[in-house]
Amino acid sequence: MAYEHPVSACNFDKAIIQGKGYVSTEARQWLAEANINIVMLDKCDRLFIYFHQTGGHELLIRQKQYDCFRNKAKLDYLRRWMVSQKIESQIQLFKSTSLS
Repeated sequence: MAYEHPVSACNFDKAIIQGKGYVSTEARQWLAEANINIVMLDKCDRLFIYFHQTGGHELLIRQKQYDCFRNKAKLDYLRRWMVSQKIESQIQLFKSTSLS
């Protein structure tokens, strides 16, 4: 069943396709420009494909995050920083909830 609707008039954030079907590359581009993700499910309603639109700056941030996890020195620093922040957060929580 084909469904035609102008992308500019869409008030949803996901297009879900179940079973047999396809989405052309042109349609994916239109949906991406409208920030609409595409979810494709198999016949048993299991996730088959998920297309997610990422913005230009978001893509660069994601790439830098991946690069950070490939660099052992940065990864060690990040691990230590996260643990220290977690400890500091817990200390602040205990201080704020303790009875004086």
